[in-house]
This record gives sequence, C-alpha cells and structure tokens, in this order.
Amino acid sequence: MTEPTHLTDPIIDPRAYWRAIGNRAAGSTVVTARSDEGPAGFLGLSATHVCDDPPLMLVSIDKRTSALQTILAARH
Repeated sequence: MTEPTHLTDPIIDPRAYWRAIGNRAAGSTVVTARSDEGPAGFLGLSATHVCDDPPLMLVSIDKRTSALQTILAARH
C-alpha cells in the first residue's frame, strides 16, 4: 500500500479491495413471516442479536423487498 499523492487518489487498488471483501466470512439469516396473504421470507445478510429477554433480533429490510408487506402485516 502506498501513500496517496492526492486526496482523490485511492489508498488501495479497488480490485484488491473487492477481492478482499469477497473473501470475508459473512453470516446470513432466513427471515420468515405469515400474514392473511400467506407466508413470505427473504435472506437477511444484515442481522444482529439485540436482547435475550425478550428475545429480539434486528434485521435490515430494504423497502423494495417483496416480503416487506407480509412482515409488516404480521407485526413481527
């Protein structure tokens, strides 16, 4: 790695960066819910444990996710 010669010059080669990101370990969570319309789910790549009493998880859901309306209707 070299020092940037200008503030806009990259500190690391973008290809090297994406290669490194692609090799990292990543967890995933399957999120499911059921509403009057039926079941729905998605693969959550951003999830974390919040509390154990009551058991709570935080999952990031994009507003474009097709399962969002089912999850909102299920209220959990």
